[in-house]
Amino acid sequence: MKEIFSQFLKNPIQTGSLIPSSESFAKKIVKQIDFTKNKIIVEFGPGTGPVTEQILNSLNNRNTYFAIELNSELVFDLNQK
Repeated sequence: MKEIFSQFLKNPIQTGSLIPSSESFAKKIVKQIDFTKNKIIVEFGPGTGPVTEQILNSLNNRNTYFAIELNSELVFDLNQK
């Protein structure tokens, strides 16, 4: 959480939230996606990755997933996960 807070202070317009999404909130968001109808899934601003993790757990072999993160420090952290 320290990382997202410091990124927010550096660039509040580019960082959408001070705190990461909770696991239950991320599950509720991803539950709205029909992975059988939507072949391409695009996540803009994965941040620290809680929604990303739920998306990755829900993908099937017919889906293509793209994550677009503009903050290079958050990209580094996501790649480490």
